[in-house]
Amino acid sequence: MEGKPRPNHAIAIEAYRRMTAEQKLAIACDLSDSTKELFRQGLRRCFPDLSEEAFHRLFLERIALCYNRNSRCDRLKAEADEIGIENLRSDNHPKLS
Repeated sequence: MEGKPRPNHAIAIEAYRRMTAEQKLAIACDLSDSTKELFRQGLRRCFPDLSEEAFHRLFLERIALCYNRNSRCDRLKAEADEIGIENLRSDNHPKLS
């Protein structure tokens, strides 16, 4: 059984291969940040009446429950800072076309 067609897959793979490690790390960290923000928005829809303080506490509790303890993103950011790699945000790496 074949999966759905992916006409741009080879182009995307080639673009990732041309990226530096710093650029790939930036993409991974941005995806993590975006996921947390989507989670925050969905949680806010479920609890619209909570104060900002109570909501923030709830968010942190919930994120702690689903946080991947094996995630290396924060550790990699710290290591990048130690060796002087800067600009780890999406506006500093080329977008895939």
